[in-house]
Amino acid sequence: MLLDGTVSDPDADSVRPQRPGRHRVAVAGRIRLARYEQAENLTLQQAQRDLRDLVTAGPLAPVGRTRARYYIDGPRFPTPVLALARTPFTLVSPYPND
Repeated sequence: MLLDGTVSDPDADSVRPQRPGRHRVAVAGRIRLARYEQAENLTLQQAQRDLRDLVTAGPLAPVGRTRARYYIDGPRFPTPVLALARTPFTLVSPYPND
């Protein structure tokens, strides 16, 4: 899958998957902390740590400060993912006679 990948947390011995945040950025163009936290059912601290790790690794870039901050694709965001997610397409009705 194009968005599979992980980011190591230097403060822990584990490696956490980071795909959901990247997917939201690719599809919607940006993600906010609260949206990431709710969508992934994480605590505030977990969501903050995940987003911080993604910014440090390069796939995401922060825009704004404090409460107004959101995250967009960064310099190391996978280009094929952005191209695929931002290519317009037409939906075709799955029902006959429509």
